Amino acid sequence: MTYITAALTIVVTLAWCRGDYATTYVKENTSVVTLKQGRVKGVVVAFRTNHKLPPVEQYKGIPYAEPPVGEFRFMPPGSAPGWGSSIKYANTFGPVCPQRFPDTRKMTPERRAEFFRHQQYLRHQSEDCLYLNIYAPYRGKATPAVISEARIYTRKFPPAGIFCDF
Repeated sequence: MTYITAALTIVVTLAWCRGDYATTYVKENTSVVTLKQGRVKGVVVAFRTNHKLPPVEQYKGIPYAEPPVGEFRFMPPGSAPGWGSSIKYANTFGPVCPQRFPDTRKMTPERRAEFFRHQQYLRHQSEDCLYLNIYAPYRGKATPAVISEARIYTRKFPPAGIFCDF
């Protein structure tokens, strides 16, 4: 029984440290942000494992263009559709673009583990995948803002788990 308890403690501790809920937690809701398509509300996220990093305002799954699907597949996308007068609660990622998963048998154990850790974010695939995830500095109180134009930058991020303290 002691062996089982010790093993479960180790597994739960490692899972807690590797899971999203270990590195961040939702502190509060942001104020409403006005976009051209409508109003949106995100969340303020703080880091559990590295208190030196300041909290950020997080807005997930904001549509930035009309999806070029079906007969419009190879055409330039149009403006993003609006969502009316209701407030969109931006707390979930939008779908990712369709992609084929790599052959994990050819991966190193470390890369395979990293792939499986991120696989949950790759499950919801759709041609309608033109969404932004926006992270902004949190300045102690949620402040209203107007976003008029978005530019997309790509960057190679450090390996996941880098903020996990043992």
